Amino acid sequence: MNKSTFIQHTKTNYGLDFEKLWQESILAKDEYNVQRALDFDIEKSFWKDFAPKYDNTDTLYDYAPETFHKLLQIIGKDKVLAEIGPGTGKFTLPMSAYAKKILAIDASEYMLKMLDKKISQNNILNVTPICSKWEDASIEKVDAIFNVNAIYRMWNIRDSLMKMNSLAKEKVVIVWTLQRSPFHSIFCKLEQPGLKTLSDYIHIQNLLYELGIDANIEFLDIIKPITYANTEDLYTDFIEQYGKEILPMNKVKELLNCQIIKHEDSITFNAKLKVAYIYWNTLN
Repeated sequence: MNKSTFIQHTKTNYGLDFEKLWQESILAKDEYNVQRALDFDIEKSFWKDFAPKYDNTDTLYDYAPETFHKLLQIIGKDKVLAEIGPGTGKFTLPMSAYAKKILAIDASEYMLKMLDKKISQNNILNVTPICSKWEDASIEKVDAIFNVNAIYRMWNIRDSLMKMNSLAKEKVVIVWTLQRSPFHSIFCKLEQPGLKTLSDYIHIQNLLYELGIDANIEFLDIIKPITYANTEDLYTDFIEQYGKEILPMNKVKELLNCQIIKHEDSITFNAKLKVAYIYWNTLN
């Protein structure tokens, strides 16, 4: 355990417990998401209902495939991997073309059922689905462990990170879309940089430092396209998120319009987001 003066100072003088801060960030979410985090039966039920729709929903790999290429660059090729939370395999299947083997560990049997179907359809031989929560999974050591937006409900996050570190021979990579409003870049220009921003990935970085792990962190700028029927719907959505009654609307509309593409019967707002890559060498 890291005994640095920084860790001791924050705990002694400010009472900061990074795992507790992580847990508080979970409890700060809406009631249903808190229930999903604390009650595994509710979480399983959610994925049972959502699994059939998941592949028809644009997620990170769909609108920003460059995130996969960055992940591959960090992990390297010809490795034995474990992926936490593969879901239906949006990152798993492209990674299988470069890996020796992938253990795809997911707590949802319904998501894994869809992944297994894809594995069979594409005659993929090097991906093994494992139905288990990461906390309960029993696997041998692998070259690297990675996950993409998949650890946000892990309550005992310190133990989960330590388990990743102990089971990866070479590297652990956590890919995390920063939890911000799609209007974050505009909030910043309106001098409200922290509005609708969660800090959970920062707690991961601090926890790793507390564990004596000096993790790297890199950011990738991405674009997430969001469709609206018209500009008025976009303006209304912005005002609701901003939460202010008085706004310089001419300035707001000017900023929003710089990020839209107009179509014949709709508009696309190109939200500017960031993805964090938190990774470290284990050398176990």
